[in-house]
Amino acid sequence: MQETGERVFSFSSGLVSVVGLCQPLIRCAVMSCRRTRFMTVALLISALVGGSSGHASEPADAPTFTFDFNRGAQGFVAGFADYPPGDAEIYELTSGHRTLPPPLESQSGLFLSGVNRSDDLFMFFKGPMSGLQGGALHTVTVSLEFATNTPSGCFGVGGSPGESVWIKAGVTAVEPLPVRDGSYLRMNIDIGRQSGSGAQAVVLGNIANSRSCEQPLQWELKSLQGSMPSPISIPADGRVWLLFGTDSGFESRTEVYFTRASVTFKPMDAGKSVICAENYVTARAVRTQEEIPPFVQCAYEFVLQAGFEEARRAFHEDERWKSGPIYVFVDENTPNTNLSRAFVYPPDPSREGVPWGLSIDAFGNDLFLDTHRIVRDFGEGWIYNSFHNPTSGRDEPKVSYIKGIAWGGVPAFIGAGIYRRDIPGTCHGDEVNAMGLEADPSDERLREFVRCAAMELESKGYFAAIPLATDPRWKHGSIYLFGLGTYGSTLFSGDPYSGQPGGGSSELNDMMDGPFGGRDVVSVGDAFGETLLYYTARNPGNGAMQRKVTFVKRVVAHGLPILVGAGYYPGYVPRPDYGIFPF
Repeated sequence: MQETGERVFSFSSGLVSVVGLCQPLIRCAVMSCRRTRFMTVALLISALVGGSSGHASEPADAPTFTFDFNRGAQGFVAGFADYPPGDAEIYELTSGHRTLPPPLESQSGLFLSGVNRSDDLFMFFKGPMSGLQGGALHTVTVSLEFATNTPSGCFGVGGSPGESVWIKAGVTAVEPLPVRDGSYLRMNIDIGRQSGSGAQAVVLGNIANSRSCEQPLQWELKSLQGSMPSPISIPADGRVWLLFGTDSGFESRTEVYFTRASVTFKPMDAGKSVICAENYVTARAVRTQEEIPPFVQCAYEFVLQAGFEEARRAFHEDERWKSGPIYVFVDENTPNTNLSRAFVYPPDPSREGVPWGLSIDAFGNDLFLDTHRIVRDFGEGWIYNSFHNPTSGRDEPKVSYIKGIAWGGVPAFIGAGIYRRDIPGTCHGDEVNAMGLEADPSDERLREFVRCAAMELESKGYFAAIPLATDPRWKHGSIYLFGLGTYGSTLFSGDPYSGQPGGGSSELNDMMDGPFGGRDVVSVGDAFGETLLYYTARNPGNGAMQRKVTFVKRVVAHGLPILVGAGYYPGYVPRPDYGIFPF
């Protein structure tokens, strides 16, 4: 059974040869456009990081597994997902090892057939591969060949019979299985949805051939190639699964013949630097929502470089990944959302490995239903929910960014988030106040302070003006609020130099000898809605003229636009004996 240049690996189904891709590819069958479709598929999936050529001449630590389905099923079995099992009969789901149709009747392959009645039918074959180096990260290359007689540019119900039937393939440490999700069967791994790739399966292309829809049907060979989204970690037993199939948006019959598959594993260089090494993103530096995605991307890349155990340790212990309410979390991604387990949860490690159970937040959202849907359909994205803040001890609105990942071979998502303290219900006086802003000034804390004041004005109208100008929460040391009309007139101000609480001249005036040299920054703030301004002003904390950073936000109270603002003085150190003001 062993030919020249082959390497043989042992599988549960028998012997599988390992050959180079330089041998002639096996010719295979095709498909019909209007009535039936038959195809054999050739996929090339090479990982984004350090791909492999797939040739048998590669070193022994980059083994290639080749499956010739003309010799039999090779241990592969079929499966179907994204349909209601109670209606399986009308989907006409069929599979098996069959002879290809003419003119390719001299060959045989793995056959799949089904009628898509749900606008999203996934048909697949899966098979095991063993004998790999356990515990190592590998990039993966998969190749197949297919023939198709589905022309390009045809119209069909729900989508084109060629361009709306996508070929997907992947390698995963978890056995791919359809599992019940409500009234439907869904995959237990992240394969993406239709034209979208997932964390554990990638879209290679579609089944349309080079002929137009107006030409007679004719079988043609076609090859596809693409990249797996990330390397995979080989389990300790050295066993993984190959998956390939079709994800259809065409609401009619699709028939497929797979004849050959080849998979190459290449261990990642242990000394390879992480992609994010030059991107110095730390938990302590995360202050805004915009800084969350790069932080999550760096954490994702760190897992790929360091491995799961080292990543778990680092996410718990290293300041780069954990600072106050900012931390990295990893949770299982499963359609059975009440069974989703925490894999990494630094605020409470005792929760790790245990299902979260049904997680309905204060907004009525099922947290893990949302995360599963986003990772399944888009791969990554934003989550808005209410969640426990380990710093305040309260459930608070949190915006998080999540990204699909295979954690130890299990479908999961990695993410991080920021607790918003400048939206209704979260502007707590013990967290957002003038004293706190003066003690730890930053642009982000300044935005929180002004946005919370703006909400007071929006909800209470002019009745909020005097408290905003005088209350110790809003006025302390060098920090005070002001409100301006869109023509620059002062409506209220906590500035003691303005002459009186609740009135006085505007420090944002457009006079030529003013802080902006005649520039109309009030109109700028009115036009942009939110603006950061930089100028020199008198610091009420020490009476000196100093550099000032001010944030202005436009709100509407009683039907009139108002600019609410406040600022801090960079480098200013407050005197400990100053109370609200030294005046």
